[in-house]
Amino acid sequence: MQSRALQSAPLKTGGTKAVDKFDVIIIGAGAAGLFCAAQAGQRGRRVLLLDNGKKPGRKILMSGGGRCNFTNMYTDPAAYLSHNPHFCKSALARYTQWDFIDLVNRHKMPTTKRRWGSSSATTRRRRLSIC
Repeated sequence: MQSRALQSAPLKTGGTKAVDKFDVIIIGAGAAGLFCAAQAGQRGRRVLLLDNGKKPGRKILMSGGGRCNFTNMYTDPAAYLSHNPHFCKSALARYTQWDFIDLVNRHKMPTTKRRWGSSSATTRRRRLSIC
């Protein structure tokens, strides 16, 4: 299947290489890819986000049984499997669940906290803005 740009259009670079037009090329428009693209764009980078799905971030809406879970309060490196056990420690220490919750709060998005520790968007409209 051919990858498509975020606008769901074929990539046309006008004869120049994509690496000459973009500072960052991200493959995958899931949660991590979208977040990475947003962060790079906020840092002034020219970003190309590629995905083979019909809509970027579509699977995020399904997380948590359709509630669009966006974080878990009890994230722990021990809950992840990796060939390098220190990778999860490093990754989770650099950007914590609290950092993401602060980001959501700065944008004044109403959220629902569940007793088992997950947080999700409160309304369908807000789910779409987060997801």
